[in-house]
Amino acid sequence: MDLNKPQNFSKIDKDNMLQHIIDFPSQCEETFNDMQNFFIPTHYIKIKNVVILGMGGSAIGGDLAKSLAIEQSKIPIYVVRDYHIPGFVNSDSLVIGSSYSGETEETLAAFEQAGKRGAKMVVVSSGGKLASVGSQYRASFYQINYGSQPRAALGFSLMSIICILQKIGVIAFEKEEIKNKAGQISTTTIKKIAAYHQYYAVNKAIEQSLRATQAEGDRKIGVVRHTQGSGKSLSMVFYTGKIVQALDNPTVVVMTDRNDLDDQLFSTFA
Repeated sequence: MDLNKPQNFSKIDKDNMLQHIIDFPSQCEETFNDMQNFFIPTHYIKIKNVVILGMGGSAIGGDLAKSLAIEQSKIPIYVVRDYHIPGFVNSDSLVIGSSYSGETEETLAAFEQAGKRGAKMVVVSSGGKLASVGSQYRASFYQINYGSQPRAALGFSLMSIICILQKIGVIAFEKEEIKNKAGQISTTTIKKIAAYHQYYAVNKAIEQSLRATQAEGDRKIGVVRHTQGSGKSLSMVFYTGKIVQALDNPTVVVMTDRNDLDDQLFSTFA
């Protein structure tokens, strides 16, 4: 398949994720404009910690917002992917429940606990049960209106959380600075060409994958060995890009034995 021809993308990009990526800057700008009229009670400024609840795609916005705010914030910020909130959450905490659908059971359970502990609360969602729970505890509610998957609405969740943190004084970005940065975000296509050893290893791995997954295959693909600094992460990207086409978009699971590789692989695959 010739990926230099955009019309070919739709053959493997069934969810039109490329267009959602292109829309990311406009999502950020739209959310920024919406958030100018978003009400945050003045007593929220006195919080001592921020806890962002979310799962999957809805939690990524929290991760990115935390990364952007961590150098300026004078209070700790946590992202929780669980049914339970930390023991320190109380009336001095701001808990942001982020769930695109509003139906994520882990987020719902944790948000309910935060309400019972008297935490200050904000909902970021398209609606659902999370909005209902939030209304019971008089939580501020920012509604996302975007008909797609949670991971495709990253601009909405990220910018809404950034603006919430800005409004309560956790970060000191000026409004115009946030707006200008959002407007500067753009998408760029970068071509990465495999080195010889990567080209050989990936094509050999694809060949063995096809053999092993046939009806009579032994389900054993083998091991690819690379030395340190040889571009293993890119080899994994190249392999994934080819195997999703060769085997009709299979699920690819990446496992590592070192935590420091998590960020490296996330950056490479992103």
